[in-house]
Amino acid sequence: MFGLKHAGNGSGRDPLVYFDVRVDSPYKDLVLISGSPLESNPVSMSGRVLFSLSQDMLVKRVTLKLTGKFKLDFLHMGRDKKRSGVTSIVKDQRTIFETRWENLLVSSKGNTVIGNDTNYVAETGHRESAKRSLSSPVVSRLIKKTTDHILELPTNGVSGTPYKDLYSAPSYVFHLPKGNYDLPFQILLPSEVPETVEGLQSGSILYSFEARIERKRKSSSMTSLLKEDLDALHQNHGPLTSYKYLRIFRTLSPNDMAIQQEIRVGGTCKDKIQYEVSIPSKAIAIGSTTPIQIKLFPFQKGYVLKKINASLLQFFAVRDSTGHIYDDQVVTTRQSMTEFTEFIDNQEGLLTDVTEISPMFAIPDNLKKITQDCDLRAGLIQVRHRLAITIILHSKTTDKNLEIKAAIPVLLYISPLVVTKGRLVLFDNSNGNIHFRSGELVALFHSTATPAASGPATPPAGAAAVSAPPNYHQRVKDHLVNSENVQHDAQDWQQELPAASSITALFDMTPAASVEVPSYEQSSWQVISQNDEPPPIWN
Repeated sequence: MFGLKHAGNGSGRDPLVYFDVRVDSPYKDLVLISGSPLESNPVSMSGRVLFSLSQDMLVKRVTLKLTGKFKLDFLHMGRDKKRSGVTSIVKDQRTIFETRWENLLVSSKGNTVIGNDTNYVAETGHRESAKRSLSSPVVSRLIKKTTDHILELPTNGVSGTPYKDLYSAPSYVFHLPKGNYDLPFQILLPSEVPETVEGLQSGSILYSFEARIERKRKSSSMTSLLKEDLDALHQNHGPLTSYKYLRIFRTLSPNDMAIQQEIRVGGTCKDKIQYEVSIPSKAIAIGSTTPIQIKLFPFQKGYVLKKINASLLQFFAVRDSTGHIYDDQVVTTRQSMTEFTEFIDNQEGLLTDVTEISPMFAIPDNLKKITQDCDLRAGLIQVRHRLAITIILHSKTTDKNLEIKAAIPVLLYISPLVVTKGRLVLFDNSNGNIHFRSGELVALFHSTATPAASGPATPPAGAAAVSAPPNYHQRVKDHLVNSENVQHDAQDWQQELPAASSITALFDMTPAASVEVPSYEQSSWQVISQNDEPPPIWN
């Protein structure tokens, strides 16, 4: 039921042997936009609809639709004055983004709508130019007309838009000979396009493509043409459909202030101890690690450092269609440190002078467990994060424990330079509904990302963003990097880092080998995983 490439009636004579939608991107089925909606410009997105026919087919049109859906589905625990607790089910689902391509055989440009109030056209006036009649000089040279208004395509398939600037009236039918078809599409994504939110328990924003081949029903006026094909269509003349999941994410621009912003908090326990907690960058990439610098200034003798706890808190709020806001918070990960012999000279952990401790805190690497910081249009979903630090000391003088608590606001973002995992998506081909397979994740940036490792091999938290993460619309400006230069640069960079003894990880992490960054100029046929295969060519 799930995971099929296309949904048909199961007929053994189905002429469609391959059907897929591919986006021109260095990351498979993912668009990465640099900067917030206020910083970024509209981004051009392009791709291909690919299909292969094992026999001739008559179609009315080939359509494509990109839909972004906002969904709420959770139990809300509320309170009122009369009852101690009230549980209600919150459900809401609506389309907040939609792009339609009416017929890819005629035009590769689509129209985008965000919500119900704004309409975006990919190129001004393209609808007017598309309404040229069949008798115009431009169109008459491209098509072969018949008395039954059948437009003939070249044999063995087509690469490109076969009938540009042709207004496809319902009375015309396209004859597609057997072969491979590569129909391009393009659109200008508005700067305020909402990003994908797929792991939040209470709300989500998910994007999916729906490509559809609408076949022509058998009619008596065409019985003399393509009789064999029409006989097959008489048994199965329903539309052929393919679905594809698309992720749209934002990353920080290289000059974002959060990258360079050091966060420092501190305080004093009267006549006992003074503390200071800091991180080098407020912005931390999901899947990376950040050092936590802790300084302790004891005013009294006899304090023993027992334990340091670190927790990452996720705060979120969602808004339903009535404007009601639901908010909550969860702890996404906890880490502890109990061994301090590397930083304190004595075995007991006794504080005798100013003590500095530099543990590493690992951010979860999958978007099911954690969601990036975001503030989506109209307040649909808001997500924020905070790093909570608890320092536990024991006083030998009073035989009591002393707890020091500090909270540091952090900004978690998605970086293509760090390994990030998303949920495995399957489709119900009967209706196009999205289903997540439980417990299974997929790598989002497997072709360019390298795992974040503890110790000197890991750059500081903001280093990835400073190196200008590539965004989607700049993919064609990069070039292949020589592998020898990459190795030399990596060796030089590692020599400049501090010694491994100056950094300690809360948990061990095993680094994996990095892979060479591919060129952004790869064709859509090349940006595929090892499991994908191009459609076969039928002679």
